[in-house]
Amino acid sequence: MPEPGTEKPDAKCWMGMHDGSPCGREPHDDKGLCICHSKDPDKDDDAFQSKIDAMLGHKEYDFTGFVFPRRFDSFENKTFEGALSLDLATFNDGASFERATFRGPASFRHTRFASDAHFSEATFEGPTSFQRAHFERNTYFHGTTFEDEALFIGYEDKREDNRVFSREAVTDFRFARWHQPDRITFQHVFLGRARFLHCDVRQVDFTDAEWAPRGRHNAVWDEMEPRGPAKSYPLIGKLYRQLKHN
Repeated sequence: MPEPGTEKPDAKCWMGMHDGSPCGREPHDDKGLCICHSKDPDKDDDAFQSKIDAMLGHKEYDFTGFVFPRRFDSFENKTFEGALSLDLATFNDGASFERATFRGPASFRHTRFASDAHFSEATFEGPTSFQRAHFERNTYFHGTTFEDEALFIGYEDKREDNRVFSREAVTDFRFARWHQPDRITFQHVFLGRARFLHCDVRQVDFTDAEWAPRGRHNAVWDEMEPRGPAKSYPLIGKLYRQLKHN
């Protein structure tokens, strides 16, 4: 028996949370990470989900660095009452935030979406950041409302995983509404398969954005999409005029 006061404290998960403090949950793997932060592909999905449900029930929204093994569904019409952090999180099997409402700041910095990501008809009331996030598959912001700042910012180099949106998947911003369009930023991003029909993009910041090539010129995917529904060329022309104004 060790002398009193010399016992080593039980190890806790060391992963940093949004405020910089260590997670402190019980370790799950041999790296000292809890079930929320562990990359173990065989971790118990039910046990993981119970942690998420408990946090949502207590209105705790700090999911920094979490690794979601299965599809994450925030439940339709879910309201996040406070600040949400999914910085450095990984969604391995899709994520759905459809029709969700984000009352406070929402941060998805360095978040990896390995499968489809759904934000259609969601409402972001506070500032929102997708800085250096990476969407590998189809991404849907169809009808999404941004009431404050929204940042989609990648790295300056043009490597595939550094330009926010994948070159292999479609990004849908059709009917998106931005209440402060001059605070919407697309910087160092690939928009070659992004759709913006029915959006007012005249004041949106497009800096170092890559569009779909059409000969010696750039084009919007709303026109180039080969398998989409019948194209409305008057609306596509309106989008081009807005981009020219921009």
